[in-house]
Amino acid sequence: MAKAVRGQPVKPRSPVGPPAGAGERNYFASVVEELRKVVWPTWNELGRMTGVVITTVLLMAVIVSAADFVLGRVVQQLYASSSSSSSSSSSSSSGSQVKPGATPTAAGTVTTPPTSAGGTTAPVTP
Repeated sequence: MAKAVRGQPVKPRSPVGPPAGAGERNYFASVVEELRKVVWPTWNELGRMTGVVITTVLLMAVIVSAADFVLGRVVQQLYASSSSSSSSSSSSSSGSQVKPGATPTAAGTVTTPPTSAGGTTAPVTP
């Protein structure tokens, strides 16, 4: 069985608050005093660090843009291959395909109603 070890009595902690003597000083004066203690970078260091940040941002923009372009092409090819396989099985006997809701014009061209982003026919209000 373990023995209980008695150490020094623990002193009660004082409540947390502003440092001693801070009540008589102005808050903004103490902020200015702390800012004087900061080690600011030199102009050369500042320029070098700014260059690193700008280079990193541009590099990440190129990487994200390239990934977006490649993935967009992959998805576009997937949709094109799936729509061509489904449309080839349902093609009409005349060989020309007209979208549902399309209306022929006098010149023989076909106009289609506007569609929304999902591909469905958008509601038309007069």
